[in-house]
Amino acid sequence: MNQQTVSNEDIEQVGLSLARCCEQNGFFDRFYELFLKADPRIKPMFDNTDFNKQNRVLKAGIANLILFAQQSDFGKSKVAELGFTHNVNNLNIKPEYYGIWVDSLLKAISEFDSKHTEELAASWTK
Repeated sequence: MNQQTVSNEDIEQVGLSLARCCEQNGFFDRFYELFLKADPRIKPMFDNTDFNKQNRVLKAGIANLILFAQQSDFGKSKVAELGFTHNVNNLNIKPEYYGIWVDSLLKAISEFDSKHTEELAASWTK
């Protein structure tokens, strides 16, 4: 994966986009709908999931990714924790699922952010 430079503008636009998406009812539910349908191996991993709690965890995780992009020590620590728990040895998450996760998130954002553009999608990807 290419390391792209993340500008302060990218970070600001992603934060605003996340806020717009979170203002819409159903954003996280739509993400999980897309993600669970994207690959038949993913759905069973969520069979016993409380999605109300999972939606809060996802929102916090995305916020931590934004903090990571800002070079925050807290964000770096949280992303390192995510990397440890969300791997083959712990939650049995295969590396190919990461791309599916990103694609599902970008699709949900495109549906819920009224100001979505290709440039904004590129900022999210960075």
